[in-house]
Amino acid sequence: MSRKKLFLFLFLVGVSLTVSAQVMWGIKGDICFSEKRSPGFCSGVVNNILLSNRLSIQSEMLLVKEGARSTKHITTVSPFAFELPMMLKYQFVGELNLLAGTYFSYRMRQRWDYGVTLGTEYSLSRQWAIELCYNVSLLNRMKDSSRLDSHFIQTGIIYRFK
Repeated sequence: MSRKKLFLFLFLVGVSLTVSAQVMWGIKGDICFSEKRSPGFCSGVVNNILLSNRLSIQSEMLLVKEGARSTKHITTVSPFAFELPMMLKYQFVGELNLLAGTYFSYRMRQRWDYGVTLGTEYSLSRQWAIELCYNVSLLNRMKDSSRLDSHFIQTGIIYRFK
């Protein structure tokens, strides 16, 4: 199955689940940190599809601007990317949630990418939450295991609409 067909399939599954489940929408903004780049940012829309009292599916549509990469003589500015994370969210203890899932992204004028996301989210109130996630690109790992910029940490804030 091609990546485009897989992406379309996952998108349609996500849309069909929203028809029959309770859904919460919100917006988010994150700062992204990578070992080999200056800090970047991402922002976009978030939705939670509640499956039970403790379990939900969190999907996001993000615009990502990775930081610039510098070597001794050259600074490379990264293009924007569209990223679509889809994660299971489990309410672990109180307001602390665990996140685990995958992401697909397209870096403009470059390539498709996909990887794994693990993280935590702490709900400050019904509307506000903070999160910390670790992302690893599986595509870059398979092509060149010596690359250090195929993983990054993102931290940010989420605002959920009532």
